[in-house]
Amino acid sequence: MDSIIQYGLVAWLVNGFTYEAKDLLQLSEYAIATTFGFPVKREVPHAEIKGVKVDEVIEPLMELAKLMQRQLKAIGKTIFELHKDTMGHFIVDTLKALHDKDPEAYFKSANPAQHLVDALVTQFDDLNTSPFYSKAQTLVKTLYKQCRVDDKLFDFHDIGSLMATPDPSLAAVLRMDQLIMYPSKVDKRIQDLAVFKESDDATQQMLVATSLVLAKLASYTTLSIQDVEYHFRQKLKVA
Repeated sequence: MDSIIQYGLVAWLVNGFTYEAKDLLQLSEYAIATTFGFPVKREVPHAEIKGVKVDEVIEPLMELAKLMQRQLKAIGKTIFELHKDTMGHFIVDTLKALHDKDPEAYFKSANPAQHLVDALVTQFDDLNTSPFYSKAQTLVKTLYKQCRVDDKLFDFHDIGSLMATPDPSLAAVLRMDQLIMYPSKVDKRIQDLAVFKESDDATQQMLVATSLVLAKLASYTTLSIQDVEYHFRQKLKVA
């Protein structure tokens, strides 16, 4: 799934897609499927006329395209209602407003990283679920890693206060490095690359255990929890 998302985002950039609210609101499920490179239709023989083919909808992939369309339109709707052009403008304006309120406190006592996470979760309430909160945290951490050198607005002094955002793939890396042991039931699901439901007790136990291991590893070093998490996520890219 990650490779599909990356492919689609790069394709949009190459084709000049701006991610502006007006563009997100006009996306069709067919445009999404075409851009992200997965089919939602296939040709099949006509049930009654020999030699004639008709289009048949591939239901699971069409549902995926519709889900992506709903999420992107929800983002576009919120951006439009906030009178911003893109989510990027919303993020920068949110940080600038906090900075301009008290420039000195911004880099010492304010909590810009947590402020941005809260702003994302509050404003994009159509996506306000536990998974989205984790994604908001991940986005803020990524902005910190990639932007803080070029733009001091993103040099969040409180980045270490954000909790780690564990997921099954991160748990699998820790297990592979023999840094954690899970109950046999959970361990087998990790090995089988099974789907973990967030509401499932076993999933919650796995995520809590993963967070505790990351925190413990960080306590043995001068690194923050986020730096430790980032290290293991880099291993995911080369696995």
